[in-house]
Amino acid sequence: MLRKIFKTGNSTVVSLPREMLESLGVRDGSDVSVDEVFARQVAEFIDEYRSALDALAR
Repeated sequence: MLRKIFKTGNSTVVSLPREMLESLGVRDGSDVSVDEVFARQVAEFIDEYRSALDALAR
């Protein structure tokens, strides 16, 4: 599944479809655990594409 990463305020967000959230039993405000490998991949992505992400956030 391909999902977008985007900035909102001071946070970077990965959007998930409603059906996935429902199947996982989570909703807005739920706490979730993020795998370290995934967190590192997101950080590397942000570092590599920061200028594009900043431009998209405007």
